[in-house]
Amino acid sequence: MNNHPSTCPWDHFEPASLKFCEQELCSWITQPANTWSNLAFIIAGFVIIHQARKLNQKSKGLALIGWTAIFVGVGSFMFHMSGTFMFEVIDQAGMFFISGIMVVFNLNRIKTLPKKYLYLIFTTLTVVSIGANIIWKPLGIPIFGLHLTIFLTTELFLYCRDYGKFRYKYLHFFVVLFILSFTAWTLDVQGILCDPENHLINGHSIWHVLNSFCIFYIYKFYRQFSKEID
Repeated sequence: MNNHPSTCPWDHFEPASLKFCEQELCSWITQPANTWSNLAFIIAGFVIIHQARKLNQKSKGLALIGWTAIFVGVGSFMFHMSGTFMFEVIDQAGMFFISGIMVVFNLNRIKTLPKKYLYLIFTTLTVVSIGANIIWKPLGIPIFGLHLTIFLTTELFLYCRDYGKFRYKYLHFFVVLFILSFTAWTLDVQGILCDPENHLINGHSIWHVLNSFCIFYIYKFYRQFSKEID
């Protein structure tokens, strides 16, 4: 149980294992700034889907990035709205989905694989990650970091193998924005840059907005590989 009065809407649910700077309110929306900032993911998702459908290839793989961005936004919205572990798991599942897609896309760029193997790799990666996060909470952030490490390692291999063949501008944007967003996340969770009573903007809400741009730019980067990842 948490320290809120017993009349608070989410009191009968297991509280989240992750805590952020924003003070939780006794309300249906416990963390307003951290909740509403997730609309950025949803907007980015619909923009990606719209752009992917306009491509001549009508890439389902690229559109999947958009649908996953929407899932991330909805899951994170519910997590910060409730402050519960139940929705924390769904929030971090969305993170694993987007990082899992990036890993699988890169593996397929290294060597074209049958779709059944790609589905198996993606399913195994995400299910094991979600299960580990449930059993050993809060392990979600380190697992997500491992996924990103695999992605960056495979991307470095591809860069060396295919040097000069592809455009990396949008991947550079992704890396810079992710570093900035993770810095904001760290300053928030460590209480270094923190005003608990600020329910408009904080480090974690900045993390949400910047990461929505990260997903958009990773989509823009992968557009040039639409035939390889479909």
